[in-house]
Amino acid sequence: MTNREIPHKNQLEERTFTGKKIASDIGLIFIIASFLTFLAPFGMDEIHWLTTWSFWLVICFSGYIICAPIIFWGQVWLTKHADKYLPHHWMKIACSAFIACIVMSFFVPIVNIYFFALEDNYLDLVPRVLPHSFIIGGFITFSNAIKNHIKNQKELLNKQVDKLKNQEQTVSLIKNEKLTEFMNKLPIEKRGKLICFEMDDHYLNVHTDKGSHLLLMRFKDALTFVEEHPGMQTHRSWWVALDAIEKEQKEGRKTLLKLTNGLLAPVSKTYLAKVKEMI
Repeated sequence: MTNREIPHKNQLEERTFTGKKIASDIGLIFIIASFLTFLAPFGMDEIHWLTTWSFWLVICFSGYIICAPIIFWGQVWLTKHADKYLPHHWMKIACSAFIACIVMSFFVPIVNIYFFALEDNYLDLVPRVLPHSFIIGGFITFSNAIKNHIKNQKELLNKQVDKLKNQEQTVSLIKNEKLTEFMNKLPIEKRGKLICFEMDDHYLNVHTDKGSHLLLMRFKDALTFVEEHPGMQTHRSWWVALDAIEKEQKEGRKTLLKLTNGLLAPVSKTYLAKVKEMI
């Protein structure tokens, strides 16, 4: 899901003026003001850098104070009343920023007159700075949109990672619950690390690191409890945990697995290929 796929309501909520967002925007303003000072556009290369930097800081901070609310509430209004004509979020930003730049062009001449002691008439300066307001305002709006997009993508990625972790934990919990249910059928003193179990007549002989116990249970029923546990069936009547296997050994033509408790689990031809693959 990209930023454009996030519902308009959620996008607007993410742009409310929280303390964290304002601090982030102020940091961006300092970066933009410094970058514009370095570029020295509009013939400002002959002015002292400190004056230029101060000028751009005032312009950028004023632009933020004036334009940010206009762009925000402009998006709110356009979402409610013009969503049919401006279906994409970037269209609403562009329209709101256009209006904000026009408003900003009435403030920029005041800053120019103060910093550079201009004697031009204020009303004559307004149309002259309007193109500059669009350029600088568009640059600031674009930079802020990129910052918000990166932030949204990062948050979305974190949510997806958290969701994946929760799913993995859920699956792990289900696995553990089934194994726990099986182990709880053993006497407390026999409950330990599962090594293997084998069919013994109508019973199931369960072997753990704490001993063995006969359960009245069918072998195929027992398999359902350990189907997600690391292990494998080695014989029509044997199941073995992978971490309980010490080594493979031969007795004539028979293949056996020596287990950590000293037992030798038989491996039938049916399961031989799978056993060799697993160990």
